[in-house]
Amino acid sequence: YHLNLTLFFANLRSITLFAVVGTLLATAFTWVAIYYAGEYGWTPTVLPIREAGAFAALISAVDPVATLATFGSLKVDHELHCLVFGESVLNDAVSLILFSAISSSPPAFTPAILPSIGLDFVRVCVLSLLCGIGTALIAALAFRGLKMGRHGETPLTEVVLFWAFSYLSFVLPEVQPPLLTALS
Repeated sequence: YHLNLTLFFANLRSITLFAVVGTLLATAFTWVAIYYAGEYGWTPTVLPIREAGAFAALISAVDPVATLATFGSLKVDHELHCLVFGESVLNDAVSLILFSAISSSPPAFTPAILPSIGLDFVRVCVLSLLCGIGTALIAALAFRGLKMGRHGETPLTEVVLFWAFSYLSFVLPEVQPPLLTALS
């Protein structure tokens, strides 16, 4: 609620770079480290390469709650706060999409599969973004057409519709495999 949208959109390129490239690098490093730690016997369990990648994707998203709380108490620069907050919001999405792409790869994992994981990652990112934008546009038209939000005459209806559209933007990408198959 307290995000400065002007700063956020002014720094969107940097935030996206940090979130996407940073999460991809963290996943790659963690993936290699987990896999080879098992191969060299440094861990009690040897994870297959695909499972090591899925686990690395899950833990590569950084949640800087303590950092943001410290920033708030120290009253750091608003732009720095916006960069860290924006990256923390987007890196969760990147991590989940990467986890999905790695998990849906064939069990017989080879390095030749990496380009298909990358294409799946990009496809899911783009289509999820389009689903979110489409849902937001439909919600805006619905709220405008029903003249909601101006006088607060129907607060319960507004809350229910707001919740329903928010949930719809989550559900559409989650049920996307049949949708993606139809669109591909």
